[in-house]
Amino acid sequence: MYTSEIVTRFRSDSIPAAHREAVVREELWQNIYRMDMVSPDPAAIRFDFHLRSLPDLYCQYSRMSAARLLRDRSLAARAGNRLALVSYFDGAVQVRQGNTVLELAPADTFLVFMNTAAEFDVPDSRFICMDFEYRSLAPLLGSTELPALSKLPPSAELRMLLRYAGELMRQDEHCLSPELASLAVRQLQELMALVIRGNQDEQLQHCGAVQRARLRAARSIISQRLHDPSFSQGELAGRLGISTRSVQHLFASIQTTFTSYLLEQRLALTQQKLSSPLCQHIPITSLALDAGFGDLSYFNRRFRQRYGLTPSEWRAENRN
Repeated sequence: MYTSEIVTRFRSDSIPAAHREAVVREELWQNIYRMDMVSPDPAAIRFDFHLRSLPDLYCQYSRMSAARLLRDRSLAARAGNRLALVSYFDGAVQVRQGNTVLELAPADTFLVFMNTAAEFDVPDSRFICMDFEYRSLAPLLGSTELPALSKLPPSAELRMLLRYAGELMRQDEHCLSPELASLAVRQLQELMALVIRGNQDEQLQHCGAVQRARLRAARSIISQRLHDPSFSQGELAGRLGISTRSVQHLFASIQTTFTSYLLEQRLALTQQKLSSPLCQHIPITSLALDAGFGDLSYFNRRFRQRYGLTPSEWRAENRN
């Protein structure tokens, strides 16, 4: 449902020097992105923030001096299930999330789920950030699996997405009409989905021919066996004619595990059916069991973690 668009712009030279760090930390990073900020020199902090709040999307094209951005578990728990696409244009960025560390060159682009703890060391740079509500993206992604943190390779789809977002931010500061705002968001969501699906294809291109064939076969077998809660990595290995260790290496090549991939496919299947008018009469318990979930409390917990809503809340929001 459309909510009023908000256009915000504020600069460091319009705020007394003694208050600049607090304003940026509290009004932007903590309030919107659920992050804390540490500046190496609070007295010298500089920024020029330009944000548009649209239905299910925050978009900003801004500049800020170097800082460390921190999201601990308590802040992550308040962030909701949101997916951010970020690119810093003028300097290197380091992102740490658990055991994962990304070293990013200027203009590299990365995706990060905001409901997980992370640390960002960011340069004095211009940057763009698009922050999507994942529940709005999920129907466009189908069964595509996303890690909590990932770097995006350059692509025509990504260039178009960044260009489109940049043009949107360069519009005058008058709000768009509700119709134009909804159209703009929908186009950005569809471009984002193209970028994400293209990234999955790119992962396969880095594999050898035999590995690509095995991955496609593995995905096909899993899609056929989702309904069976006893389906295991050992059974998949037997169907593929390889060892369980080889199955582990197979999924590691696309930065996931058999268990994570299987869970993602089961969640995606139930999410799609909860969104479908044809399945509105089917109890949620039946949908979960049909997708291979033997433990309903586990299903409810994982669904909420993945999509930011309970299954019943998701169905209510998508009911026609």
